Amino acid sequence: MKDETVENEPSETPTGGNRKPFRQQVAFVGPPGYFDASPTDFLRLAPEGTGVTARQVVAADAARDMARAISQAVEACAASGADVVAVVGSNWSKVGLGGRDDMVAFRDRLQAASEAKVCLAPLSLADGLHARRARRIAIDAVYATPDWRAALSEYFAASGFSVAYCGNLVDLGLVPDLPTLVHYGGVFPGRLAAASIASVLERAGEVDAVVVTGIPSFFDDATGRMQRMVHLLPVLQPYVAVPIITTDVALYHDMIGYLQA
Repeated sequence: MKDETVENEPSETPTGGNRKPFRQQVAFVGPPGYFDASPTDFLRLAPEGTGVTARQVVAADAARDMARAISQAVEACAASGADVVAVVGSNWSKVGLGGRDDMVAFRDRLQAASEAKVCLAPLSLADGLHARRARRIAIDAVYATPDWRAALSEYFAASGFSVAYCGNLVDLGLVPDLPTLVHYGGVFPGRLAAASIASVLERAGEVDAVVVTGIPSFFDDATGRMQRMVHLLPVLQPYVAVPIITTDVALYHDMIGYLQA
């Protein structure tokens, strides 16, 4: 009889009865009450044999100490076998960190405690901008609330960028008010993807790049298709003169870099 190989046969030899079900394993840590699309989207891009899971930060723990709550979630993911852990969402904005240097230090502490490789969404954005030698930037904050929007602007400024403009869909006149923005729940009509970027660039003037924060979803009424920036970027970028740096693409790029190292 012909031998068959299991598609995701692990590369590790079983030790103490603990054997990973996938050759490479990643985990996403998201904020409480947030259904994260990242695991589904990332799996489509990940190297063959990659397993993906997710965990939410515990709401009660986050209310007491967000940094500790994130650390506990990352360590739990690593203990379950994750080789790479990615922190998404607005968690970081409530940790009290400054710019990129603080973010690097936070990541290093998480890696030391968990013994896994850790990717932080805002750090991936800053590094993506630096890689393109961007200095003056515009920020499409999409669904960020005013406090989160302010934290974004402060973070990028503290990371050495000149922020020409930072605004959400309400600021851009594409959504009437904050309650409506919140009601959308991060899922918007498809036309707003291109419209928000164009509107941000119009307000910002000359910049080196435009940053799209968060991981918003955009739906097409005609087809019912739901897409995020990782799907839309190849369509949008040819019509924009400067690089579009998005949270999901920047984060997945860093994660895949660890997996392929």
